[in-house]
Amino acid sequence: MRQARTRRGRRAGQEGFTLLEILVVLTIMGFLIAMVAPRLGFLGDNASEVVCNSNKGRYRTYVSTFSSQHNGLFPNRLTNLVAMDGSAGTAYVVPASDEDPDTGKEVLSKGHNMMYKFMPHTLNAAEAEELKSLGVDTIFNLNDYTGFDYAGKTNLTNHNIANYPDDITDREPYMQEVDVMAGTQVVMAGCGAKEQTGDFTAVGPLPKMESKWAYRDLFARIIFSIGPESELVTKGIISNAAHCPGSIINSDNFTYGEYYLILPRLNATIVRFTVETGAARLVGDTGISPGVGTRTAAQLQAVTGISTSRTDTVATGYSTATNDSNYRIETVNLLAEQEPWEFLTSRDRDDPVWYFDFNGNNTIQVPSN
Repeated sequence: MRQARTRRGRRAGQEGFTLLEILVVLTIMGFLIAMVAPRLGFLGDNASEVVCNSNKGRYRTYVSTFSSQHNGLFPNRLTNLVAMDGSAGTAYVVPASDEDPDTGKEVLSKGHNMMYKFMPHTLNAAEAEELKSLGVDTIFNLNDYTGFDYAGKTNLTNHNIANYPDDITDREPYMQEVDVMAGTQVVMAGCGAKEQTGDFTAVGPLPKMESKWAYRDLFARIIFSIGPESELVTKGIISNAAHCPGSIINSDNFTYGEYYLILPRLNATIVRFTVETGAARLVGDTGISPGVGTRTAAQLQAVTGISTSRTDTVATGYSTATNDSNYRIETVNLLAEQEPWEFLTSRDRDDPVWYFDFNGNNTIQVPSN
């Protein structure tokens, strides 16, 4: 009786899958995953780009809203992308990625460092006063030293400063609050003055100076980022500072993903180029003009620029005189005065890329790597 009941129970129940059937199902699922996964990966990358561009658009609206509510001022308490050497009083742009996870993380994206061309710049008294008149009288030095303390990183080619230190032993506090005044060191695009008087030093070498700029009107403008200490957050325009999705995806290479606020070029900075004795030129570490090594203010006001899509490449030695690749070419005044409403935020991925003939030889020089 016990045996008969067992057989009846088996007949009444659901028959199980055989091993062969399971293997067939798993094989089919494997094929489906192989076909779908690349498409899902593409959608993920595209979604990240869409979210990032949406964030940038919103930040432009947020800054405009803040400005309209505060008599044309910019939000105060922005983040200054420097790492200070306390003993020397020297500002370095926080390290940019070398895109080698084996050497550890750095702070900024290599692509941002390349296209914004970050350089340290020392404010003189007039620049400091103009910055404060725009509403920016307190900033926070980021002082993120991630990437300084890895052996063998002296003179990294992707950095914009010669003799980049392996380490800084006298480190200042993270997000150190600083009052804007003469002598304050900030981050500028493409060039910067080491002292309150004297020449500006160009990002070098020359191929780096001439190629791949994020914006047509980026040169000699101060760049901050919008962090949680910003008045955009503390005054309720936004609930918190957003992070670029790309910084999360690439977190094994760099750590910082907050968005930039690029101020209009200060009139006081233009004066330093055009009026002050000894400061009316741009000096390059490999020579901005052949045999001279400088660019005068007049030359900077009539530079040949070309624009391309972000997917186009410009070959080394491209001639702006013949324009054989039919890029858009125009004369650009890199010292033009700008109004407060001409601020910029982080570059959208679809924006054009700009190249400039800085040494006036009708040829765009492009780095080989």
